[in-house]
Amino acid sequence: MQNLIKIFEALPIPEPSNDSANFSATQLEGTSHRIAKDSSGSPVLLLQNNSNQRGARIHLEHLDIQHSVRCRVTSDKNTEEDTYTVVRCIDADSDLVRYFLHTIDPILKTLGPTPAFTDISQAITHLTELFRALTQPPIKSVSGLWAELFVIRNSKDIKVLLRAWHIAPEEKYDFSSSTQRIEVKGTSRRDRIHHFSLEQLTPPAGCKVVVASLFVERNGGGMSLGDMIEEIRKDLVSEPDLQERLDRVVASTLGNALRQSLTSRFDRELAKESLSFFDAATVPKISQPLPSGIQDVHFKSNLNQSTSLNRNALMEEGGIFALL
Repeated sequence: MQNLIKIFEALPIPEPSNDSANFSATQLEGTSHRIAKDSSGSPVLLLQNNSNQRGARIHLEHLDIQHSVRCRVTSDKNTEEDTYTVVRCIDADSDLVRYFLHTIDPILKTLGPTPAFTDISQAITHLTELFRALTQPPIKSVSGLWAELFVIRNSKDIKVLLRAWHIAPEEKYDFSSSTQRIEVKGTSRRDRIHHFSLEQLTPPAGCKVVVASLFVERNGGGMSLGDMIEEIRKDLVSEPDLQERLDRVVASTLGNALRQSLTSRFDRELAKESLSFFDAATVPKISQPLPSGIQDVHFKSNLNQSTSLNRNALMEEGGIFALL
């Protein structure tokens, strides 16, 4: 796929007119779709829709979608009219513009050059869910998400670990595959004291949990969340489904804090140096059975005296543990 950001930035702003469906645009290679810019300078995706089917208009805080719109499109000084599904990012700053263009990239790969209306509707549903998530409060901290992405980025197989990554941030474990679970715990203090729920440290019979512990310290010269996401994206060029999964989890995790969180920077070298793994069975926890009437127990546990797992032990376990 072509670089959508460069394509968009190179487009001129069309002359203002009374017609909101007036765009400058570039046709994407091998498709009939276009990346466009409207008279306000906003990014627009024009999807060729040869069907007579019309869907309902969708209007969110930063996203507007209309089907079967007659558009006036100028490309290389040539102007023509045609009918498109118009997907427009509205009232957006530069960070949100880049986010929009990044998120439509895997959608375009999935759609292909001549999508049916049902395919377009499905793609729009996905995009709508992402932008709705951006209006919700965050579920986790930016440092917690950065830590999870750091573990993914530094694994031996990013794709396999992404497939094991939780879809909903509220899930009990960050990664799950067969009988293996991985829980990532980051701390801004250089001390391995982490929050756990008792449930996390008492997995179902036959399951094993590994705790990934690392120091996540803010650093103005460190790696930003946005850069971390971009590094992972580079390994997913041919995997649009995993790109969509990455976008979905990031959006649902940070919600309305996403835009300002993308520039948050953390010390990558410290994280790499401090990353250690522990068998959850050795992590100090509250003894069971619990007293009658007590449930949903959360506590801090100090791992400083716990013995970490070496690389050979992880390799012997196989599965996603061997990728850490």
